[in-house]
Amino acid sequence: MSDLIKEISKLSITERIGLVQAILQTIARESERSPESSLTDIQLAEIEARSASIASGNIATVSWESIQTKLKQRYGL
Repeated sequence: MSDLIKEISKLSITERIGLVQAILQTIARESERSPESSLTDIQLAEIEARSASIASGNIATVSWESIQTKLKQRYGL
């Protein structure tokens, strides 16, 4: 694994962010088909707690589009 990290570290920041996005997409696709990717009770409880905080207005959210725009501006994605 450390060799892989060394190779990844040679990529530009833009390339690494693109790699992370690609990895997350593969995880999302595989998790849809994989029963072992089910969330634990603790994870589900955390999601519920965060969702309740958002619904009550206690936490401000940022849209994905806003995050993407900032990444594009900062890293030229």
